[in-house]
Amino acid sequence: MFLRILKSGMVLFSPLLLHAQVSSVKLVVHVPTPPEGKLVYVSGSFNSWKAADSLYKMKREDASTYSIVLPVFKDVKYQYKYTLGSWDWVERSANDTNIKNRFFVATRNKAKVRDTVVKWATGKPAPPPAISAQMARINAMKDSVLAGLQPKLNEMVLLLKEYTINLLQENPNAETDNRITAEVNKRFADAYGRLNDLFHKIFAGMTAQQKQQILNAVTAPGAEKDFINTLGKAVNEATK
Repeated sequence: MFLRILKSGMVLFSPLLLHAQVSSVKLVVHVPTPPEGKLVYVSGSFNSWKAADSLYKMKREDASTYSIVLPVFKDVKYQYKYTLGSWDWVERSANDTNIKNRFFVATRNKAKVRDTVVKWATGKPAPPPAISAQMARINAMKDSVLAGLQPKLNEMVLLLKEYTINLLQENPNAETDNRITAEVNKRFADAYGRLNDLFHKIFAGMTAQQKQQILNAVTAPGAEKDFINTLGKAVNEATK
């Protein structure tokens, strides 16, 4: 869950500060017509495998096609599956068996992945995984902050689009670049303040042993190659 907080925050700050590290992947999937009232989601390592994550609800393009653009980090392998909002409605193979996790590696801007779901599982709902009281408190704080950041994330995506289009012109407009920079700085300040307050509260509630466990993980050899994923996984592991 903490991993999702980190990535949402990093994407908010990415257009001008981290554009060399951040990419995007558009997932397009053809599915059997979902039952009435069911929505299509993508769930994976980018959101701690949450099955009904509002940030990862897919947009319907026609009766059987859905799509979503995911902000991701270049050269990181992401695993995922499609669901109808819960793991008892996850995609299955034609013979009704589990399928392996799908995956992609974001290696360039504006990549597109096309998938097909042949069948949805409709079995008995699986019980939700048990989480500690500490992680429950973190999740509650996280949900509150992300709800406030979602509009700013949408605004950042639009600014990133405008910023990219301008830079791709034969003669990029300096005034446009300066305007976007000013708008990003205003949104950055508020978003950073919310995330900063959240991170302080999360780490203030941890024991010395938990902090040391996380510190060991993020300072291990090779951790800097995928620091965001390493930190997110370390916090999740320490708060089990």
